[in-house]
Amino acid sequence: AGGEQAAAGAGGARSARDYSLYAVTVAKPVGLVLANSDDGEVVVESLDPSGGAALSGMVGAGDVLLRASAVFGGEDRLWDVRAGDARRVQSALALRQGDVRMVLRRAARGCVRARA
Repeated sequence: AGGEQAAAGAGGARSARDYSLYAVTVAKPVGLVLANSDDGEVVVESLDPSGGAALSGMVGAGDVLLRASAVFGGEDRLWDVRAGDARRVQSALALRQGDVRMVLRRAARGCVRARA
């Protein structure tokens, strides 16, 4: 939707890693440590290897979180976190009931990536 590229399924011709924007739904605990970058973006600082984000194999350190599941509402309701406080966003993800859907922008080439 709106230019976002969702993760291609196993039968897809291209992997989700071919796109700079991607969407992923992960089980809790999400296992992300978030921080604000110098320009105010909410960035994945690190991943807990046993968390849903790392186990998805898609999310990596340095990726920028753009939207995430709202604390209240259905799975399709996403909250714009682009200029949010990383600590608040992390708390909101922890309060979310059920799986967490996120839209992220892939880190620039050359960033260290977490391994699932």
